Amino acid sequence: MAIHIIAGIVSKTVSSQYYIPFVVGLLAFYYVRGWTSGKKTDRERDLHGRTVLLTGASTAIGITLIPELARRGAQIIAVVPDLSDPAILSLMDLVRVTTNNELVFAEQCDLTSPKAITDFCAQLVKSSGGGLESDPPRIDAVIFAHEYTHIGAFRGSKAEKEKESAIRLQGRLASFFFTTLLLPVFLTAPQDRDIRFINLVSPFYGAAIPSYDPKAAQDETPTTSIWIEEGRRSLKTILFTRHFQRILDALPSTSVQTRMINLDGYSSPATVKVNNVDNQPEAVAAKRPSNIIVTAVSPGISRWDTIAPFMRADRNSPFYSFFGTLCYFAIIPLLYLIAKSSDAAVQSVLHALFLPSSIKVAPTPQLPPGSAAVASETKIKPEYVRGGALYAECEPVHFPAASEQHFGGEEGGQRVWEHLERELAKWRKTEDVLPADGKEGSKR
Repeated sequence: MAIHIIAGIVSKTVSSQYYIPFVVGLLAFYYVRGWTSGKKTDRERDLHGRTVLLTGASTAIGITLIPELARRGAQIIAVVPDLSDPAILSLMDLVRVTTNNELVFAEQCDLTSPKAITDFCAQLVKSSGGGLESDPPRIDAVIFAHEYTHIGAFRGSKAEKEKESAIRLQGRLASFFFTTLLLPVFLTAPQDRDIRFINLVSPFYGAAIPSYDPKAAQDETPTTSIWIEEGRRSLKTILFTRHFQRILDALPSTSVQTRMINLDGYSSPATVKVNNVDNQPEAVAAKRPSNIIVTAVSPGISRWDTIAPFMRADRNSPFYSFFGTLCYFAIIPLLYLIAKSSDAAVQSVLHALFLPSSIKVAPTPQLPPGSAAVASETKIKPEYVRGGALYAECEPVHFPAASEQHFGGEEGGQRVWEHLERELAKWRKTEDVLPADGKEGSKR
């Protein structure tokens, strides 16, 4: 019946001599639409028994991630700025009902307040029923989605540009503060637990590569280009994730389990002594990598998290404009073709979360002699999540050789880390905090 209805509409609206151009145009539209939507993850993961902490849960990509994670059984702690918002409460109830998962919770935390972040993390640790040393809470993944939303609108005044810069820095400081407060919890977790930090970044990191100097990363000259400013924000987060992963991998492991790396490129876990002189010549002992994986993910250019804030159509933005909203909805048909939906944007995030960890490597199967599967062309190396990597379109992104040489060293990441430490100290001092005696006027 539906086919007959569609055929009737087409025959009445399209002349028979234009059938072929109409079909070609329709196929071209769907091809372009599929290409701009990007890749879908081919991975899947059972998240039952795992806890995911999600910041930016009230953003478009956060709202899309919550049911995707809940559908796979994860316990979700969704960080929102205001629990009194009835839309947030309705969303949580809807997710619980539609996914049949009661372990979806919204928690309030103002990411613009260091005291609120401190109190939230302290309460999170206490909620496990014990202290930090005795019974740390289980958190398997932290997804910083609040940094993905585009910051900066067209035709902004100088005061607005300064406010945008402050918001960019504030968002990065919130992620850094969360990381430092929760890191002791993760370091005391069992060594075989797969733990991940996933930092969502703006897709404009490429715009900042030509002008970004990692040796003077915090002294860049402000520009009037929104794309370069957003690119710098993303690039700093990417360098931070690389440096953070280096630090984690350099920490001493409390486990004696290391990895036996074979010369054929495959690996399997094995318990060996560090100075074992009896190792077989075809294998070498390598230090076990950290079970904490830090990655950056670029979800791409989405309609609501990238285009809408730029056009001042996001009601949650301090730069909201009714005229910008009208312009945004006027070009929705074009945006539908060239920009991603939130469902398409979360695919790379899910891919980075679903990829297996290299700390849980299954031994290489022993194939019978003469088996056709022994042929080298049939061997497929397993794909694991890469610590410190940037993922986009469900694949790790490699910078050009010259750029990789420029940004690949430790100096750039170390400078970003040190700059965040200094700015965090300043940020905390700017907020009034009540002392233990309850008197006002004290500052931390």
